[in-house]
Amino acid sequence: MKKTTVMVVALLMVTVVGSISWAETLPPEKTFDQTDGVLARARAVEDIEYKIMVQRATQGAIYYMPAVVMVDFVRAIRRDLGGDLNDVAYLNAPLGSDDGFLTANDVTAYAWASLSSKRGPIIVEVPPATDKVSYFGSILNAWSQPIEDVGPAGRDKGKGGKYLLLPPGYDGEKSKADLEKDGYFVYATDTYEYGFSFRPRLYNKATDKDAGDYAKRVKIYYLSEAANPPPTVMDLYSRQIVGWNIGARMTKRLVLDALDMAWWRRQPAPGLLHHSDRGSQYACKKYQERLDKYQMTCSMSRKGNCWDNAPVERFFRSLKSERLSFCRFETRDQARLEVLDYIAWYNSSRLHSTLGYVSPMEFEAEPLKIAA
Repeated sequence: MKKTTVMVVALLMVTVVGSISWAETLPPEKTFDQTDGVLARARAVEDIEYKIMVQRATQGAIYYMPAVVMVDFVRAIRRDLGGDLNDVAYLNAPLGSDDGFLTANDVTAYAWASLSSKRGPIIVEVPPATDKVSYFGSILNAWSQPIEDVGPAGRDKGKGGKYLLLPPGYDGEKSKADLEKDGYFVYATDTYEYGFSFRPRLYNKATDKDAGDYAKRVKIYYLSEAANPPPTVMDLYSRQIVGWNIGARMTKRLVLDALDMAWWRRQPAPGLLHHSDRGSQYACKKYQERLDKYQMTCSMSRKGNCWDNAPVERFFRSLKSERLSFCRFETRDQARLEVLDYIAWYNSSRLHSTLGYVSPMEFEAEPLKIAA
């Protein structure tokens, strides 16, 4: 059953209960608008149809609430964080009890995500436990039913692992047994949507910031991708993508080629600020030497602070939600062509509120028009 149908059914049940004219004619002292003596007053009601409808509405709310909760997680990630399906959200400090999010727990910096296998089998890669942080929690299906526990108490026993969720009716080239031999923890599921809320366990005077750093190592990607998203170089002046590369594995050669493309396309003056996350491919000696060669100043995100790299992260979010979420690829070459086509459209046509609702290329052309 689709989640939208679930919500409509639950709401219709409540509406029916609220429309009973008999209940509306009760004297105020006998209504259910107050809590004093509600059970005794309910037992005194003799209208059997009303009782049945109250019971059915209660059963409907209880039955569908686990699915509605999963829908709310997706909506909250989109509305409040600017994220989407398959994005990992995490905290560097606990939420207050007044936030009413997850639980009233105000001492834990959770990590959570909502994900979908509609495009194909999807992987949740949980990092190995460290001497400071490990995870406690479960991956759930769309009905909030546990699929598997993670972390030291879960299947990976704290060693980390790749949890592979197969969509309903999976009939891929590799069987479940073959995928298990490839090193995945494989689960045939009966829903397309999933979610998790991992609770960090802290050791040896670890802090919530350590929990945030640990959460950044959680990865979500499709089996067909079999690699991290392609590295990208963005010009923050106009948000134009000026360098990119796509490959099967994340290597220093992959990011070096993207940087070389960006330099040859722009050839900036010495002193350009080059910002990236703290990935090892960017921190390695070869990449730093290339930055020195191009006379670029290296800048990296602060530990546990995802906002420093927000513009590029937003690009990947747009790439996934505006294009890749609607595609299913049989080969890596198909995926490569789709990504390149999106980058061309993104640079030439996609409007940006930061740029005054024009595309990156249009924004760059404005100074030339003024000069002319």
